[in-house]
Amino acid sequence: PLPGVRVRAVDSAGRPVPAGEIGELSVRGGNVTMGYVDDPELTATVLRDGWLATGDLGTVDGDSAVRILDRRKDVILRGGVNVFSVQVEAVLRTAPGVREAAVYGIPDELGGEAVAAAVVLADAATLDVAGLRTLVGRELGISAVPRRVQRVERLPRNANGKVDKRRLRNDQP
Repeated sequence: PLPGVRVRAVDSAGRPVPAGEIGELSVRGGNVTMGYVDDPELTATVLRDGWLATGDLGTVDGDSAVRILDRRKDVILRGGVNVFSVQVEAVLRTAPGVREAAVYGIPDELGGEAVAAAVVLADAATLDVAGLRTLVGRELGISAVPRRVQRVERLPRNANGKVDKRRLRNDQP
């Protein structure tokens, strides 16, 4: 963390978790916002006792080293297992011919979510769904294997240039 900024990981009730355990990262310091202008309700959703909830899940070790795992809203709950979309995306990007990847949750008829992926391929590459699934399963385990893989020409992005996973979810057949 930056000098003067404290970081901690907390559970869903806002209690600090032990060093190395996954929690939502919260920050506190003189340069951290005091809230949203003229919006106390929104401020109350992100500020708790002077700590700003970042929306990121991660760990803080005993030496205060921070490791960000994923955005809370992008974690996929599959069969009781948390699947971190950024980890699946990183593995997919190592596959030959994959230029970009976005991973997101879709409704699962058995409850929870299933993993879905949208990939942008290099010009001459062909989509090898079985190969991608095998790669993810080998690297991250069966829970992280995408049920659906689709090729897209480009990933949808929001006004900030970030991949719009909500749009990918909503565009599912």
